[in-house]
Amino acid sequence: MNLSLRKVTIKDLSILYKWANDKNVRANSINKKKKSIDHHTKWLKKKLNSKNNFFYISQLNSIPVGVTRIEKKKNFGYLSYLVSKKFRKKGFGYIMLIKFINKIYKKFPRLKIKALVIKKNLASKKIFNKIGFKIYKTDKKIFYFQLTRADLKQ
Repeated sequence: MNLSLRKVTIKDLSILYKWANDKNVRANSINKKKKSIDHHTKWLKKKLNSKNNFFYISQLNSIPVGVTRIEKKKNFGYLSYLVSKKFRKKGFGYIMLIKFINKIYKKFPRLKIKALVIKKNLASKKIFNKIGFKIYKTDKKIFYFQLTRADLKQ
């Protein structure tokens, strides 16, 4: 699978909005509430204008497959991602994340990447384990994952 990454732009608003409000995406998100278009537009503009957000769409032959994002805060990067409904359960999540994480580590080799995964989200848990993330904390509903460059598996 030859996935390419491209930076998200404001032109991606409609597809990102559609993906963000997908039933499965909301079910596997920390915040379950559906997003309004106004809220999502303001949120996206803020993220795109921030020098601490790295936001990429993964594409297969120029067809959007999913999105990955890291918000950098000091020595940590907080990771989120999603895969478009028609590309789920085909291995794209893992490939998207590996490509994106390698890109981030070229720019910030010492960054610790953190991610929160709802315990019911077995697909993400499996992908994060395969990549080399370690669980550093759990609570009733969430696994708290962390990755260092040294732990990254290819």
